[in-house]
Amino acid sequence: MSEYEFIFDNLRWSFSNLKSFGQCPFEWQLKYIDCERGVENIYGQFGSLCHKILEMYLKGDMKKDEMLPYYMDNFDSSVEYLVGDKYGSRDKLYRIGYVFFENYMFDITDNKIIGVEQKLDFDFNGKTFIGIIDLSYKDKDGNIIILDHKTAESPFGKSGSVKKTKEKDLLFYKRQLYLYCYGFYKQFGRMPKKIGWNFIRDNKTVLLDVKKEEYDEAVQWATDTIRKIYETDSFKKVDNYFYCNNLCQYRNICYKMTED
Repeated sequence: MSEYEFIFDNLRWSFSNLKSFGQCPFEWQLKYIDCERGVENIYGQFGSLCHKILEMYLKGDMKKDEMLPYYMDNFDSSVEYLVGDKYGSRDKLYRIGYVFFENYMFDITDNKIIGVEQKLDFDFNGKTFIGIIDLSYKDKDGNIIILDHKTAESPFGKSGSVKKTKEKDLLFYKRQLYLYCYGFYKQFGRMPKKIGWNFIRDNKTVLLDVKKEEYDEAVQWATDTIRKIYETDSFKKVDNYFYCNNLCQYRNICYKMTED
């Protein structure tokens, strides 16, 4: 077992925790063992702003026609300006959000809202596991649906089929929501019938039926990942140029630390 077992035993586990380990074990070490302070990126900042607006609307604290003006008024103060942004990433994000909120279609009067930014705190194989469901609701047929807001590109093509380059992304999207299904059942005693995603970048919502084999796969993946973490003593860095330079929350210190 790892020399860090005493730390692992007291962790509050989550989907993002487990996904981070698979992305880069060294990043995982910096956050969960060394407790280093990370930095944000504009994609996360943009996502936080969109989530905040959707939360206010879905909780009834904002009208639908107020969403776009709020977005326009708060984008500059929420999403940092990047010096030397030769790709125009920030401007592209602004346009994506503008189009989304200008055309937002979900009507809270058509569905019965169960929870918005709903916190889960449950036992997972003896571990404390947490999660936040962006939206859970009942449709007109009484089906419980859990929905996640995603600012990433939809993995589904125009025909509805999964894009080959996005199959891995969809797998992790499913794992996240199936773990939330696990927690929802633990906490409320009912299993959701559907999972889905509100793809902000593409301005479309995709719903899928809950499938037992996919649910079981997600639970097994989480179980196996926790076991691997317990068995790890050396948390090695994984190099991925775009991720390391744009998304990793430790991009400002990682290479310096590994070179020292």
